[in-house]
Amino acid sequence: MNDSCCSKPPSHIPSFFAILGFFLLFAGILMVTYVPHSPTDPGSERAAYRKETRLALDAAMHKESSTYGWADKTLGQVRLPIAQAIPLTLEAYQKNVALFTPTP
Repeated sequence: MNDSCCSKPPSHIPSFFAILGFFLLFAGILMVTYVPHSPTDPGSERAAYRKETRLALDAAMHKESSTYGWADKTLGQVRLPIAQAIPLTLEAYQKNVALFTPTP
């Protein structure tokens, strides 16, 4: 005699607990391996260092772009303030355009 008409439908509870168990196992492995080695927050210490470095670079760039000095003393190249270099460049361009044309 076949009892197929009275058999119970398959239960999904064991599958649910198996999936839940694997998820918890994965979470446990992740906690054991990742959390102790997780990156720390750079925080304000790194931000302060970066701000300090940026201010120093800005000050150096401002000094070089607004003062006279040697760019390369052996080649005779000088550094001029930008405010004075622009009119000199325009004047040189107006006098001799050939200096500013690219050569093939």
